[in-house]
Amino acid sequence: MENSKIDLVPLPQKGLRPYGIKIDSRGRPWAVLFGSNRLVSIDPDSLRLWQVELPDRRSRPRRLEIDASDNIWYSDYSRGMLGRYDSVSGEIDEWPLPGGENALPYGMALDARGNIWLAEGNNPNRLVAFDPKREAFIHVISVPNARGSIRHMYFDARGNAIWFGEDSNYIGRLQLPR
Repeated sequence: MENSKIDLVPLPQKGLRPYGIKIDSRGRPWAVLFGSNRLVSIDPDSLRLWQVELPDRRSRPRRLEIDASDNIWYSDYSRGMLGRYDSVSGEIDEWPLPGGENALPYGMALDARGNIWLAEGNNPNRLVAFDPKREAFIHVISVPNARGSIRHMYFDARGNAIWFGEDSNYIGRLQLPR
């Protein structure tokens, strides 16, 4: 590819570990910095980087999703929380996961209704859903045979299902009601 170009944007310190990159409606990439308590975004034109510090220094965001209003939803692996950063107002809200501080959230997906789904790494693993309109968790579903982390989740709009990969050698599908 003759005209290809790679731009590398350096992070301000070592060990920040960018994770789970997603693009908002304005074309800005967002990521969590798992080695810190921060989210990061980059202006795609200037390649200028800016960071959002989360309220608790112990936070270690792991995955993120971006909803239709460009809210940045993140899972806090170290504290068992679901967080929302309002990219317009700058406000941050957090909710404790059903599994509490030991929930170890990892995989994350956004369904067609705007619900946020997370994989809790408890034993057994569970898939939990949060309804942003009600600001409440609405589903807690145990995953059979899941003994490892559910690292990646993907919502398939055509099939109205959430697909996920699981460390103990399974691919799973959660079929959602229509």
